[in-house]
Amino acid sequence: MKKIYALFILISAVCHAQKENNIWYFGNKAGLDFNSGSPVSLNNSAMYTGEPSASMADSNGDLLFYTDGITVWNKNHIAMPNGNGLHGQLSVTQGALIMKKPGALNIYYIFTNHGIYNITNPYGLQYSEVDMGLEGGNGDITMKNVPIIALTTEKLGAIMINTTDYWIITHGKANNFFYAYRVTSAGIDSTPVTTPIGSVTTGLDGQYSGQLKISPNGTNIVACNGSMGVELFDFDITTGILSNEKTLYTGPEQYGVEFSASGKMLYASINGRKLLQFNVMASDVAASVSVIEDTDPEGYGFFYGMQLATDGKIYIVGVQSHKMSVINNPEISGAGCNAAIETLDLGLGTGSFGLPTFCATPFYRAYTHVDSEPPATAFNDIPKGISPNGDLFNETFNLSGMDVIHITVFNRYGMEVYSRSNYINEWHGQDSNDNNLPSGTYYYYVQTPSFAKTGWVYVNRESD
Repeated sequence: MKKIYALFILISAVCHAQKENNIWYFGNKAGLDFNSGSPVSLNNSAMYTGEPSASMADSNGDLLFYTDGITVWNKNHIAMPNGNGLHGQLSVTQGALIMKKPGALNIYYIFTNHGIYNITNPYGLQYSEVDMGLEGGNGDITMKNVPIIALTTEKLGAIMINTTDYWIITHGKANNFFYAYRVTSAGIDSTPVTTPIGSVTTGLDGQYSGQLKISPNGTNIVACNGSMGVELFDFDITTGILSNEKTLYTGPEQYGVEFSASGKMLYASINGRKLLQFNVMASDVAASVSVIEDTDPEGYGFFYGMQLATDGKIYIVGVQSHKMSVINNPEISGAGCNAAIETLDLGLGTGSFGLPTFCATPFYRAYTHVDSEPPATAFNDIPKGISPNGDLFNETFNLSGMDVIHITVFNRYGMEVYSRSNYINEWHGQDSNDNNLPSGTYYYYVQTPSFAKTGWVYVNRESD
């Protein structure tokens, strides 16, 4: 699968943007601050929301503004002068998302998703602009409710393509269309990349509800479809196309989903009471399922919206609860993931169904082991250079014996030049079209069933 960024480009984007996702506001006046490295409850929110929310901090982790998709509050928790009347809806799973306008210093987009409630008011996916240079640095809305697409379900996500551009992804109403809108410094592309794949959402039995998540490494998308199932797809970050549908679970009331920071593990919340884990790298992902928790609490239950945080842990909200659940080690399979039910105190605030929606990329972390450290020989055996010059010596990037599931190779500009699944030793310095690449340093990302590895290799075409 092609991707347009290298791991070092991805890591650059992560380091630049990570603190921008450190302040969360959600639910009924609930909030969390991750700037210390561990979440600290915030009790100053002005927001009451059933499901949607989004928040944005600056590069130092200081709050800029937050929204429920209808009202936009500044860092002083006061509605911006023009910050009312956005076309979101308080009962939409992912009804708001904030992203910086590519190439702009102080301009942000707020994407709002009206979801199922667009039956009579077909607002669907829209955007508004915030200029943080206005109102003495407190910001104001300069453009409001610009239509993108009219008929959508309750799903919304974003992933970086490179260090500036990104995809905004949603799902169509009463069809099986995923829409990917490319956003660049020129603006939001009016023509989406449309992929017909997966279940057709009819709107019955809550099929419009449930989270959509993109893996932080940009290779997969997962969607919960109410009662229709949890579906996993491959994602081509270069083209915006989804493929390779896998149904992981069917049953009542699937709502929350989230990937681990490496993208290796996937979690799903079922009916507020059950927490499932899947290994995305397994040959049969559905069969890899582990039941992490299966509870029978009174009321709504413990497990609804899920969100990965910058500390690498996954946080899960419960409805009308002053506490949240935490998956402390999401990369570890089975009970080793250490899910702790309702251990994080929210102070005066209470959760509802949803958590803030963020771009997935800043949460990426490479993961180099699963249940134990990989054997040292696995790393030592990776070549630091190859010389494909026809002398039949050191011609290929030989990873035989490592059981490589997938390899991706990037040039020094961060562009993907080669990828292959079930790799052994097929790369000899060529691109994906079998054209010879010039001598130089290239970067790789190798995935095996038990670990992932990034590094560099030098290609030397000169003969002695």
